[in-house]
Amino acid sequence: MAWLLVIYILPLVGIIAYLSFGELHLGKRRAERARAMWPSTAKWLNDLKACKHIFADDNSPVAESLFQLCERRQGIAGVKGNQLQLLTESDDVMQALIRDIQLARHNIEMVFYIWQPGGMADKVAESLMAAARRGVHCRLMLDSAGSVAFFRSPWAAMMRNAGIEVVEALKVNLMRVFLRRMDLRQHRKMVMIDNYIAYTGSMNMVDPRFFKQDSGVGQWIDLMARMEGPVATAMGIVYSCDWEIETGKRILPPPPDLNIMPFEEASGHTIHTIASGPGFPEDLIHQALLTAAYSAKEHLIMTTPYFVPSDDLLHAICTPPSAGLMSASFCRARMTRCSSAGPAGPSSPSCWQPG
Repeated sequence: MAWLLVIYILPLVGIIAYLSFGELHLGKRRAERARAMWPSTAKWLNDLKACKHIFADDNSPVAESLFQLCERRQGIAGVKGNQLQLLTESDDVMQALIRDIQLARHNIEMVFYIWQPGGMADKVAESLMAAARRGVHCRLMLDSAGSVAFFRSPWAAMMRNAGIEVVEALKVNLMRVFLRRMDLRQHRKMVMIDNYIAYTGSMNMVDPRFFKQDSGVGQWIDLMARMEGPVATAMGIVYSCDWEIETGKRILPPPPDLNIMPFEEASGHTIHTIASGPGFPEDLIHQALLTAAYSAKEHLIMTTPYFVPSDDLLHAICTPPSAGLMSASFCRARMTRCSSAGPAGPSSPSCWQPG
């Protein structure tokens, strides 16, 4: 309806804007690859179900509906027995990643929106090249727009010369602006090592002390999770889909080797990987957020630098206070902020206001 209104008021501008941003298309070639990869991906998911003891069949009451939604939409349950560590300092992330790269034996897969040369990012690059030289199969996929500084630097050629497969994802081409959306980018931040260790979170491959120092907002603050266990396999299938759509090459990950994987069913965490993009269930992340919000019993805490909610999500977030619960959401101060109390304090019917 909004697009129709824009086209009606400003026909020429509206049509150009709609062709550029109105449809979720990534081009004919990528669409064909997405269709071609699905049969083998579906078979891989079905074969993985034979590893029954890695899948959770009992979740907490709060998480039950969320995990059921994800399993129903994706065809695979959450995987259990994972060890998880949250890393809040960029140096800790980089140092842990370098250690894991140095110990890698078989394969390393990375994908980032931004890789900015400088500082600790260069040390990660050096350790990755050293791994490739000793025979570890290394793949690196970076967004063309986000990592423009990387592809203009000597690092891309240096990595390829060291034996790393480097892919420039979603290349920016003004000649094809109407054939696919230029604003749809590869925003994943993931690392998988030896089908056992995985990283994901909000951090790009940048050293905050060197990144956008002229923006006047200080160092960027991020959170990354370092995980060990079957979740690396689940994240690996996401990576393989992205890789095939971008390159046409199929790299389905092997199933988890439970003979060498220390399986911590009793003390480990159950994790469900949710992905968006071509080949993945549409709107699943949005539905998962809605389900999580409505499942909240005591607290609902969110942290995000970007908050542009749908009406449904805004209603779900604001519903817990009206039910006598506490809801708190923390965003970047320059954007939006919300904090409403439960029975002991006030609750606002419109809980979002400028920060």
